[in-house]
Order: sequence, then C-alpha cells, then structure tokens
Amino acid sequence: MVSLVDLPVDILLSFTRFLEADDCLRLIQASKLLYDLSTMKSFWVQIANQLHRQRPVHHRPFDELAILELRGAILRCLKMLSKWSGKPGTDPQPVKWMELDTSSDALLDGETRVVSWVWFLEDGMHVICVVEDTIVQVWNLVSQQRVASFYAGGTLQRACKYVDSKKLLVAGSVSIVDADFNSKDVFKVWEYQWDNSSDVRAMVEMTIPVEATFTFITGEFAGLVYTDSPEFVDRPSWQPGYSDDLNILVLDLQRPSIVLNCFTPLSIFDQSHTQNLRKNLFRMVRSPDHIHLHFGETLDFLLYTYSLETITTLLTQQTRPHNHDNPRILLPPTCKTSFQLSDDQSQELPNGLWTSLGDSCLWDGRRVGFLSGIYRTVGEERQHVLTLSALSIEKVGTPPLQDKLSMTERTVPYSRSLVYVRPQEYDAGHTPDGYWLMSQPNWAKSAIWTLAPSGNRLQVEYLVVGRFPDVPLDGAMEKAASVDESEDKEVSASPFSRGDSVVINITKWIEAGQRVYDLDLDDCQGRVGLGLANGRALILEFV
Repeated sequence: MVSLVDLPVDILLSFTRFLEADDCLRLIQASKLLYDLSTMKSFWVQIANQLHRQRPVHHRPFDELAILELRGAILRCLKMLSKWSGKPGTDPQPVKWMELDTSSDALLDGETRVVSWVWFLEDGMHVICVVEDTIVQVWNLVSQQRVASFYAGGTLQRACKYVDSKKLLVAGSVSIVDADFNSKDVFKVWEYQWDNSSDVRAMVEMTIPVEATFTFITGEFAGLVYTDSPEFVDRPSWQPGYSDDLNILVLDLQRPSIVLNCFTPLSIFDQSHTQNLRKNLFRMVRSPDHIHLHFGETLDFLLYTYSLETITTLLTQQTRPHNHDNPRILLPPTCKTSFQLSDDQSQELPNGLWTSLGDSCLWDGRRVGFLSGIYRTVGEERQHVLTLSALSIEKVGTPPLQDKLSMTERTVPYSRSLVYVRPQEYDAGHTPDGYWLMSQPNWAKSAIWTLAPSGNRLQVEYLVVGRFPDVPLDGAMEKAASVDESEDKEVSASPFSRGDSVVINITKWIEAGQRVYDLDLDDCQGRVGLGLANGRALILEFV
C-alpha cells in the first residue's frame, strides 16, 4: 500500500487543494517528509487563495510575499476567522490595545484637539491620524511612535493615500480661508520616504475651482474629480463661467507641472441623474484599473466606469505645462452598467426610505460595495435593518484608445445580503457632527459600526462586527444561513443571504462622555481604530 509520504511532492501539493486550510497545516506536521511541503511557496499561496474567499489574507499579491510573511498572514487570518466567528465560547474581545497621544506634536503647541480621521495603511505597520482636519500625523504601530507630521494648510476635505515599501503619498482637497474670510480650494500632494527622517515634502499645490468630490492616487499620478454646476458654485475670478461638466484633473507625479484636464458633459449621463451630479449626490470608488461613479436607487443601481489605462495614456501624451487656458479633453465613461435586483429579493424588500450609510468602497477587490439601511415595521416593532449591496466590476473592459469616445452598456443582476437588525433599545452610534459612526468593508469581508443607548447616540458603548457571506458575482443567491429560533421569522424566511455579526462592549476603553469622531477597520491585521475627542487615537488589536 502506498502511503502519503511515498507520493511525489507535486502529487501531494495537488492533493492539498482538496483540504481545508487547517487540515493542510496539520498535514505538514504529520512527518518530516510532509513538512517539506512548507518550504514550497506554492503550498502557502494555495492556502492563501482558499482563505481569501472567506476573509482578506494580505493587501499585496501573494506571489510578491516571502514564505515567512505569507505564512504569518495565513495564521493571523485563521485566528481572526475564529475570533469573530460568533461561535459559543469564542471571545471576540481585543487581546491588547494602545493609545496614540496626538497632542504631543509640536504643531499643536501642547493643545488637545479631536482626532477627526483614523486611517490604517495597507503595509500593516502604520496608521494616519488627522487632528482637527488640519494636522496629519503618521504613526508606527510597532514602536507606537509618531514618525512624521505636517500641516495641511487648511481644512482637509477629501483625501486619499498610496503606500509602498519606499514611500507614503497623501493627496487631498484642502479648503483655505484667509484673514479676510476669503476662501479657496487647493489640491495638494505630500510625500514621505520611509528610510529618510527628513520632513514631509510637498510635491504638488494647485488651485482648483471648487472642493473636490473625489480624489485618487497611485505611485505615478494623482487626480481629483469635481462638478461644474450653476446652482451652488461661486466661480473664482480666473474662471467666472461654468461648463456644467464632470471634471477630472490628473497630475503626473514625475512631471508635476503636467496636468491632464478631462471633462464629461453632464448631458451624457441619464437625465434623471444630471441634477444629482450638479448637487454632488453621487459616489465614486477606484479599483486597480478603473474609476467607478454610481447612483443608488431604492432597488437598482447605475454605475459608470472610467478606464485608468485610457487616462494614463492621455496623461503621457501631455507636454504643455498646466494652464487654465489649455484645451480640455472630452472623456466619456467607457461602460455604463445597470444593476438590477433579483425578483425574489425585490419582492421581499420592506417598504420605506432606504439610505446609504457612508461612502462606497472597493469590497474584496472585485466588487463595489456599501451598506444601506431601512426602517421597517414587524408587528408593533420598528426595526432598523442593514444590508450589503455588492456590484461586480470584474467584466468591465477597457476599449482601445482610438475608441475612447464609445461607451458600452450592459445590464447585470446583483445581490443584497442581510447583515444586521439593530436592537430596539439602541441607536446607531454617531459622530458629534452627525455622521453614522461606521467603517465600510474596504478590501475586507467585514464591516464595523457602533451602538449607543437609545436617545444618546453620541455615547458609543458597543462595536458591532458584521461578517458577510460570500455574495456570488453573478447575482445568484446562496442558501440563507440558519438563524436562531428566537430571531425574527420574517428574516429567517427571507431570500437574503445572511452574514454573521458579533457585538463587543468597548466601555472598558472609552470612558463615559467621551466622543468618538472616526472609526476604521484593518480586516487583514485584525485592528480597529477610533479617533477620540481627547486627542487620542484608540487602537484595538484582536490577534
């Protein structure tokens, strides 16, 4: 009889494709010969690909990681799968925590100000804390030390970041008000080199007509989107008119004086959405190859896609330094996608007013996802129900540059997953300026939001982690997971697939009366960050 240890390594590797990740790890501990599998990178990549369907393993492509780094990411992923599984006897509480004191920054002159933004970086080692929307600090989570900080020059409105092994780039739209209360909007890009203790370098500073609606950045270029509208825009003197367009400005970071100035006439979009564009009632998100603009209706969604490949090609062709008199380039979307909910789901949706919660995001790298909420009445009880919409962007193509004025159209199904029914005795936690305190599932399979006692939605007491089921890309629904008999029977019979959620009491770390201004989730590392009114960023670590 042939045993496992007698099989060639390539056959063993093929065999492990049919095993769960835990079983693969047990297999390599069975004997020294089987342990040799652990020296093969393909073995770990195979496990990572399997786990990635359940929760994120690492932000970078697995082929780029060393074996030790990939192994560590896999073990951390397995721990998080157990930690937030919701199984009886499993403790979802953080295992450690830290507080980052932003008030020690010399730029603040010892004053304590609120931490209005908390941003985890994709390298898993750093976090950005923005104080009062004006002071940007970069912290090393391993040493718990601030490594860089800079003044944005005004109020940071919309911002984005890029990080690699050599540098950090931050780009943002900044609103500046001078001593005479005159205001202007500026687009800025800053760079910080990890191996250099010098100050942060300002790479770009460009006046823009209005506040940006959306910003994006890569290692090669940075850009912003804004709308030209006659309804609310006070044009500066150098551009007194308006064009009623969606404008896209892209800067070459290697040639900062070179700017690609593109526009899409609002008339190209559906007439029903033109007014929403003028009022900035739309959302945008960037995937590796595209920028997606979308509108949400009660049941269906409409998504317009711009090709970054086309934008990059046009940018490389620019040779003239930026000037407001330079001709603009017409750039319509390359694809228009109508997402329609399946009939069985649309019939089950409760009547009421749907609201999107927070910005949209790139969910698991393959879909645009965002949370929506609705109030419904079940018997005499009024419930707040949360769902996840997942819009597939995998089949959005990029046309040849000579066909850049063409726009393909398609209609595809999509799915919504039931995530959570909020307890009646609690409100959704809010920031002091009225925003729902939550973090979208960005490159994640989880999202987090907060609960506060009914009638006092600023007093955050609980953190809820929602882990979504694997929403199929083709819109077909999975069989709904079983729910506890004590739960709402209407929910149990719903065609919605259902995710798991765990509730974590965080009053141990947030004192009574303390206000929370921001919330962020690093699903890969198992971290949650909260920006507090006392000038501290609270970091909870779960593995």
